[in-house]
Amino acid sequence: MESKIFQHAKQIIKLEPTIKYFSITWKLHNRCNYDCMYCPAKWHDDFSRTKSLDHLKDLWNEIIDQSKHLNLPYKIYFSGGEVTINKSFKPFIKWLRENYNQRLYGIGLTSNGSASKKYYLDLFKGLDWLTFSTHTEHMDTKKFFDTATELAKVAVIENKSFMINIMDEYWAKDQIILFENICKKNNIFYSKNAINYNYKTREQPIFKNL
Repeated sequence: MESKIFQHAKQIIKLEPTIKYFSITWKLHNRCNYDCMYCPAKWHDDFSRTKSLDHLKDLWNEIIDQSKHLNLPYKIYFSGGEVTINKSFKPFIKWLRENYNQRLYGIGLTSNGSASKKYYLDLFKGLDWLTFSTHTEHMDTKKFFDTATELAKVAVIENKSFMINIMDEYWAKDQIILFENICKKNNIFYSKNAINYNYKTREQPIFKNL
């Protein structure tokens, strides 16, 4: 004979989805203005065409059509290549906020930090989180951290998230210590990311800013 406790345990009181949002990782394109030695060709190139604003809108409408039955807000993470080299990207974010803001759980992306400070400060208005990654073969360190410091201040004021992924490049140990110290001094959240060199495209790094 079943106990009253066991009988009660079999009753379904309420069903709720375990995920509160529909998560999208959107690889916008492979095009990138950097050519890091550990980044394989399948993740970046210098010839892929960037998508127009109308094309991005059409792709978004396809996503909506295929997922609206879930009735969940959208969490979108954009990646590349380097997303910010697409001139349509910032207008697309603005369009999403103007037309779908009530259906967005959050928008974010990872960037190499190579665009202008003005660009990122404007773009950040439409984002909930933004991550920069250090790539010492190409980056302008002063420009990178000048921009990062301003974005970190904005993130605190506007309750957003900004962080830096410090790539653990074997040739950049002294620079990595410098990067960590800059982050600590300016209260910038950071992580140090291990690199898988199995996908390297050449044996030695090429320093473009030296």
